[in-house]
Amino acid sequence: MSRRNGRIGAILALLAAGALAWWWWTRPERQIRAILDDTAAALTSEAGESGMETLAAVAALEPHLADDISVHVGDTAAIDGREAVITAGARLRARQPTMRVRWLDPRITFADAGTATVAATAEAVVITPAGARRVDVYQVLGTVTRRAGRWVVSVARASPIPEPSQ
Repeated sequence: MSRRNGRIGAILALLAAGALAWWWWTRPERQIRAILDDTAAALTSEAGESGMETLAAVAALEPHLADDISVHVGDTAAIDGREAVITAGARLRARQPTMRVRWLDPRITFADAGTATVAATAEAVVITPAGARRVDVYQVLGTVTRRAGRWVVSVARASPIPEPSQ
């Protein structure tokens, strides 16, 4: 194979890799999974964090939330609006000295090119100042919509899953 053909092959391979990376990066499912990852990171806290660290972590969710987001947790009143949701998240995180949040088995279903439903189980492992460990589990159902070129959470409903009786 000549050097020219080798260069052409290398350029074509580089272009194909770039196109594949662009396709992967811009896929809606990847973008929605990134929102889930960012949410878990924003709600995860370690003992000894300052109030500013807590607020900054939760405020980082702002680009992922619709202005008119509505969050429903169990039977409590809905939390409506981006600022109210961020405030509630900061309060939750500040109340728990150590909390590790993760998503289990998220499933994303697209209704159309601009709307998706996310169903997942959220697990929060809470460690109290006394060292006791508690695991809270919620079934979460959310609606994610594409607005101004970005995917944002517009509705989220979380229902606690009771521990199985033994």
